[in-house]
Amino acid sequence: MIYHHLPENERWQLLQKPIGMKQYLQMPKLQPLYFALNLDLISPRNQVHVNLVSGKAYALILIKG
Repeated sequence: MIYHHLPENERWQLLQKPIGMKQYLQMPKLQPLYFALNLDLISPRNQVHVNLVSGKAYALILIKG
């Protein structure tokens, strides 16, 4: 659930290492289907923006399913 909202009380994040607002805002915005398909984001990890491939109009995103 940490991908959908950030609890104000760190205790309710239910994470081994709680995160702050700055880190939360940098996380990728994943949709429910991502979790339903049991996918794993390999790269880029823990960032909301991706860099385009040099000279191309696309980015490389690695997902394991």
